[in-house]
Amino acid sequence: DLPGPLTNIVTVSGNDILRNPVTPVTATATVTLTYTSSISIAKTASSKSPLWITGEGAKLGDDIVYTYVVSNTGTTTVSRIAAVDDKLGAVTFDRETLAPGGTATGSLTYKVVQEDMGEELRATITNTVAATGTSIGRQIESKPATVTAGVYRDAISPVVTCVSDNG
Repeated sequence: DLPGPLTNIVTVSGNDILRNPVTPVTATATVTLTYTSSISIAKTASSKSPLWITGEGAKLGDDIVYTYVVSNTGTTTVSRIAAVDDKLGAVTFDRETLAPGGTATGSLTYKVVQEDMGEELRATITNTVAATGTSIGRQIESKPATVTAGVYRDAISPVVTCVSDNG
């Protein structure tokens, strides 16, 4: 906790125009010190898949790059910035300590696999992340951020070959 309240006391003394001392006057001002310790996290997904660019999603075998940005939305410095994606694990950020208004960025890459699809031609991958940090000796946590990425695979077209003609 911050010390407080902060009190400033000033006393004015002096002489009048005849050089006689005047009664000193004292004024006091008190300010309550306040702060907020808070962080937020934003998460986005992108892929170089041609269909991702048109809004269709990533294809089986494509990489999805998840980008994470933690912002210090409070008025105190936050250290030990960390985040864990529920599907991809720990995120490594470009800095561990954030001044008020500062940001830290990290990314993780995921390759779309058959298990993401099941038997469907189209599916989604949804994952969530929250950030944590330490400020003024206390752990703080962001609200979670969730991203849902569309994924697809090509339809399976069976090839039938005639091996015998009983004609």
